[in-house]
Amino acid sequence: MQIPATLGALLSAASLVAQNVVYHDDASPLSGAGNAFPFGVETVRLQQLIPNAVLGTSPCVIQDLYVDPLISNSQGLHVSQVFYGDIEVRMGATQLSVLTTDWATNSPTPTTVYRGPLLVRFEKNRWCALGLPRSFAWNPASAADNLVVEFIVWDVADTGAVIPNPSGYFLDVRRSVGGSIQRAYRLGWTVAQQPTAIGVDGSGIKLGFLIDDGNFVVHDGECVGSSGAAPRIGAVAGSLPSAGATFDVTIAGGQAGALAALVLGLERESYLGVSLPYDLQPLGAPGCRMWHGWEAFSSGVVLDAAGSGVTTLLFPPMVPQQARLYGTWLCLDPAANSLGVVPSGFLGMTL
Repeated sequence: MQIPATLGALLSAASLVAQNVVYHDDASPLSGAGNAFPFGVETVRLQQLIPNAVLGTSPCVIQDLYVDPLISNSQGLHVSQVFYGDIEVRMGATQLSVLTTDWATNSPTPTTVYRGPLLVRFEKNRWCALGLPRSFAWNPASAADNLVVEFIVWDVADTGAVIPNPSGYFLDVRRSVGGSIQRAYRLGWTVAQQPTAIGVDGSGIKLGFLIDDGNFVVHDGECVGSSGAAPRIGAVAGSLPSAGATFDVTIAGGQAGALAALVLGLERESYLGVSLPYDLQPLGAPGCRMWHGWEAFSSGVVLDAAGSGVTTLLFPPMVPQQARLYGTWLCLDPAANSLGVVPSGFLGMTL
């Protein structure tokens, strides 16, 4: 499938460079004990100091953030997908070398990179991208500028596969091995945010920064078809969407012999005046959601006996570094619900 002209025009600009992820403080997915802050508990605020040695002093675009899940609250569990009903991510420069308990002092002019609902698929002992809908331009004014990354988890709609423990913790991600990642943190509020943290220490989480270029992030579906399974969207491991190249998008777990089409969109926050994600229950598909806009469709693919299929995207030769495209398989399945359609999970592509 060649990207339609309407989408292609929106994706036309400058070319890309090779994949580049930098880590703070080490790149191993197996090192560091677990920490529930900030992704494994509701109503938590955390700021982390990222020294300029990690990102350098030259301007760059942070396309996405990676975290390293431990998922240690449930023995033997390897995957948990969490739906944050309201999460906020901020980034900003500071010339502090040591964080204080005052949020505004630590990050005097932060940019809200994103606030809203976010679905994240965490896989144990593997660097997992958050799938941020927006990027952040890191443009240090001097060699003294460090980066502050801030997370505020206002609401968790679904904690995923891990049952919260008595303290409300439902997921761990790995933190610094040597306790060297500075964080300021506050847990639990009922009405309003306090202007200060309750503490500062070195137990911040390990982060990966995707710099300037592309990736894809898979989110599992929750909409069950007549086969008894939720169709799963995916791509070939190790492949990346890139300018002027093809990219295979796969489906598995669909109804055997059913017709499926890949729908593509650019919007993640609202579409045609409707806030996203949109619950499809009023349209006759309970348990199903529309996570992005539906601006273009591929030609139909007949799924094989295993309920699998593939379509090939062809991206324009010139795309902007901050372009994002989303895709969901729609499977015709009249026996599944009154709408007769079962959407898969969705794939976020950074080009």
